[in-house]
Amino acid sequence: MRNLYIFLFFFILSTAYRASAQTPISGFYVANNTVRTIVQSGNTIYIGGDFTAVGPNLHNGASLDATTGYGDPSFALPNGIVYAAVPDGSGGWYIGGNFTRVGNFTRNYIARINADGSVNTWDPNANGMVQTIAVVGSTIYAGGYFNAIGAQNRNYIAALDATTGLATAWNPNASDPVLALAINGSTLFAGGIFTTIGAQARNFIAALDVSTGLATTWNPNPDNTVNTIALDGSTVYAGGSFTSIDGQTRNYIAALDATTALATAWDPNATASVVALAINGSTVYAGGTFTNIGGQSRNRIAALDATTGLATTWNPNSNGAIITVALDGSTVYAGGTFTNIGGQSRNYIAALDAITGLATAFDPNANNRIYSIGVNGSTVYAGGNFSNIGGQPRSRIAALDATTGQLTAWNPNASSTVNTIVVDGTTVYAGGNFTTIGGQTRNSIAALDATTGLATAWDPNSSGIVNTIAVNSSIVYAGGSFTTIGGQTRNRIATLDATTGLATAWNPNANNSINTIVVDGSTVYAGGGFTTIGGQTRNRIAALDATTGLATAWNPNSNSTIATISVNSSIVYAGGGFTTIGGQTRNRIAALDATTGLATAWNPNSNSTIATISVNGSTVYAGGNFTTIGGQSSLRIAAIDATTGLTTTWNSNASSTIFAIAVNGSTVYAGGAFSIIGGVINPNFAALPIFTLPLRFLSFTATAQGSVTSKVICNWTTAEEQNTAYFIVERSADGNSFSSIGTVTATDISSFSQHYSFTDNNPPATTSWYRIKQIDRDGKATYSKTITVSSVASVATLRLLPNPVQQDATLIIKLAEKDYVRYTIFDQSGKRVAASFLHLDKGNNSISMSLQPLAKGIYTIRVNGTKTNTWLQFVKQ
Repeated sequence: MRNLYIFLFFFILSTAYRASAQTPISGFYVANNTVRTIVQSGNTIYIGGDFTAVGPNLHNGASLDATTGYGDPSFALPNGIVYAAVPDGSGGWYIGGNFTRVGNFTRNYIARINADGSVNTWDPNANGMVQTIAVVGSTIYAGGYFNAIGAQNRNYIAALDATTGLATAWNPNASDPVLALAINGSTLFAGGIFTTIGAQARNFIAALDVSTGLATTWNPNPDNTVNTIALDGSTVYAGGSFTSIDGQTRNYIAALDATTALATAWDPNATASVVALAINGSTVYAGGTFTNIGGQSRNRIAALDATTGLATTWNPNSNGAIITVALDGSTVYAGGTFTNIGGQSRNYIAALDAITGLATAFDPNANNRIYSIGVNGSTVYAGGNFSNIGGQPRSRIAALDATTGQLTAWNPNASSTVNTIVVDGTTVYAGGNFTTIGGQTRNSIAALDATTGLATAWDPNSSGIVNTIAVNSSIVYAGGSFTTIGGQTRNRIATLDATTGLATAWNPNANNSINTIVVDGSTVYAGGGFTTIGGQTRNRIAALDATTGLATAWNPNSNSTIATISVNSSIVYAGGGFTTIGGQTRNRIAALDATTGLATAWNPNSNSTIATISVNGSTVYAGGNFTTIGGQSSLRIAAIDATTGLTTTWNSNASSTIFAIAVNGSTVYAGGAFSIIGGVINPNFAALPIFTLPLRFLSFTATAQGSVTSKVICNWTTAEEQNTAYFIVERSADGNSFSSIGTVTATDISSFSQHYSFTDNNPPATTSWYRIKQIDRDGKATYSKTITVSSVASVATLRLLPNPVQQDATLIIKLAEKDYVRYTIFDQSGKRVAASFLHLDKGNNSISMSLQPLAKGIYTIRVNGTKTNTWLQFVKQ
């Protein structure tokens, strides 16, 4: 039950945040570790920090490409841990766990996700956690911690109709939770914590008649919990916490005769619990917490000979527990708590070669434990309590498209932390703790080409960490903990020639670290941990002459570290760990007069550290580790009135420290070490809307499709609907004059995001403009952004040659712009039979396809990307 309590705490925490929060804008990619700096330049958002991957916001349950490990953002996400994932036979999945919602739908502990990622209407509505699922034809068996499911009272185990989700009459009525299920013909084997099931006393394992639900006479009677069951012909393999079964000593793993329940001579004799079992031919794969099994030292995962019980030479050597194992041909998928397996760094999930035991290139890089893995063709479904998985490799620095929120190809690949980024024209300056970046050796500071991501020849070669960079004309200011930079001795602060990288004569010579630099005209403001700088005693904050490097008379005299400075006209905002500054008591945040250095009356009074400040008009955005500020409870991020010092109604409570804030237009970008922000799981990076409205458009897309018939599909997502009556879909031929082309009824009131769709079946042949007009019940209107849709002639087109096809074919995809796409092949029942991700160029792209393995029939190929959505049908002869 330990995991249940963890989930309940997490769910309560996220629910509390949701109450009055700015929900993050959907579609923006997230990072798998801390984001420390954010800068927007044009339509590109640059982020830096400690992360190693950036990808879609996937949590708890995710569909992954079996080759690349990249996640599919179209799949609905559960709001809690997934413990079981089983293919539904049609390209989708049955999932069970500790969730109460999947996507935008209430689904208590068990759900079905369709092949296209949408949530199926199937809804058994359990009242407790579902731990295990087995699918047999039109019946879905479920086991777990529930007492009601499928509209019936069912204690810990049930059979559900695959169409209706209702419980059948089958009712073994276990005394305690069921943790494992496996079926063989007319017998369902169940394992768990129970002592009675199927109307009989059965300790921890039983065989149940699939017609009556009664326990058969089969009764191995182990002395402790059975966690996992695997079947192979006449043998039942069991793993768990037992040390005796069928009256025989069997430590944690055993093979039982499926007819007599007698323990066979097979005895791998594990040293600790076995949690997962899978069988492939003559090999039994076992996972758990053991360090010795089958007569050999095997850390937590092993391959055992099905005849002798001895461990084979296969030895991935996991450094953490194995919780789940799944097989697919020559690949063994493993999930658990490990961070190294198969000779490679692999966080919580890995694919292992079934012959060598070495980890393959598959690396979804989850940020927390994996409890379940299901495999279906080219797709792997992973379930667990992770908040990030399936991202693309981006080491400590990355660029996102500000419109789509998705990752660009720009990839400088820093070797260690990036603390600061500044963009100046076509150059991106980066500072941190790295030694290589942009394909070159660069110590702690570099200039990167904004197009290629490659390091330029500029190389100041810092001796220590660079925390902050500022650019003013041909001068680059750098601050940190270095003592040499640009070929000169420079203690913690320097100016560098933007062409040569050499240090100029400017030399304030700080005696301790510099955390932040802001240039304002002829004044350079510096903050950090120093007590002398510019030839004067200056405690942690100073104003330096931009020409001489000498400290001016301005002297706020902070009693502790300054982490951030922001200048707005005649006010210098400072944040950090101080409690006095500018001659006044000011806890961690203050507004200082730019002339006198004295603190103004503005006093938000933060109860903990301020790490970042960004000023936007009359609002000061602050991030850090505080929980109260501006007279209100605000968790780590807040919007503060620049006049009163009180927090505004804007509220996006974060679960952990905010290190970076950047404001652009109507969006606040936040980076940090959080997993929840604005009431939802959205780790480490988030785009937050500034304005609070009765309805907020999280996303709006309008996509032209030119296959078969011309049409434009409008999809939009809203958040926190209040008093919403309906939506009007409007279209314009010139971008100015709009007219209605249809209406869609709204949900009215919702605390969760809602998805809507409308299809324009008669779009004009020329370019059109689309927008959504939301109407409140009181008649007030809110508009979405306006989207331009090019003529159908410019959208992606598909051709398959030949069509019909017998064996090999060529898929020709013509794109108006280069794109990263996924193509998927579905049969007539909607079952996904193949899928892959592709990087495609503008114009014609040819992909060779071997379709010989497909059965005869009609198939659909669908191609989806950031700018592509099209499909065609073909005939396999």
